[in-house]
Amino acid sequence: MVARPAWRGAFGGFANPYSFYGPEEYRQWLPQAGFHPVRLELIPKDMQHADASGLRGLLRTTWFPYADRLPEERHASYVDAVIAAYLQHHPVDLSGGTHLAMIRLEVEAHAG
Repeated sequence: MVARPAWRGAFGGFANPYSFYGPEEYRQWLPQAGFHPVRLELIPKDMQHADASGLRGLLRTTWFPYADRLPEERHASYVDAVIAAYLQHHPVDLSGGTHLAMIRLEVEAHAG
């Protein structure tokens, strides 16, 4: 999306601010923080919303590093464009719901 002509001017030099670490990294970090890892597991999750407005709410609250690169009056149109592009590849289900594949990292550890 950031490479599309309507948006790319705002994203020059932009670096994704999010980091996604997995079990391998946490397996090293937990002992350094005084914990013994018991279980580290990536769990697939289907984040469901009743309709596109739920997806819009998620993007407004989690994609602000992207939207904040734009003037405030363009935030909503950017989020709408992201949703439209996403739904082209991942259409709503028969009841109008949206689905977003996610992965959750579950960590079980104990002190010592």
